[in-house]
Amino acid sequence: MEAWLKQISQTLEAVAEQSERWLLAASKDASEAMDELLDASVSALSEFEDAVLPTFERLSEDLAQILEPGIDFLEENLDRWVEDTAAPLTHTLQPWLQEHPTCIGCRHYHGENYGENILICAMYPYGPDQETCPDWESVWDQSDRQ
Repeated sequence: MEAWLKQISQTLEAVAEQSERWLLAASKDASEAMDELLDASVSALSEFEDAVLPTFERLSEDLAQILEPGIDFLEENLDRWVEDTAAPLTHTLQPWLQEHPTCIGCRHYHGENYGENILICAMYPYGPDQETCPDWESVWDQSDRQ
């Protein structure tokens, strides 16, 4: 019976050694395959970048050239646009406070203090005497303003 156990033990050892060699070889092959795959991926990405990057740079330059006039226009006119857009708020607040309700929303309203005097507008320096102003024009009417 001892010979039988010894033979089984030797067979198991041989199977373990062969399994270990097979696993080491498979691991080595898998590692080499992964290295090749990684190298191929890096190469493909590099080629893709070389092919696509100039296109994106050219598109970026073209887009900058297209948008540049609009951006320049905004930079030059944004302050005026904000002022014109906010005019109803700024022109509405002071006439109420200065008790010139006829001037609310009028594009001619000035409402600035000069010393102790307030200039309402050039046509009516102290404000119109009537309930309605014949020269009143809306701050929103921009058709004749350039």
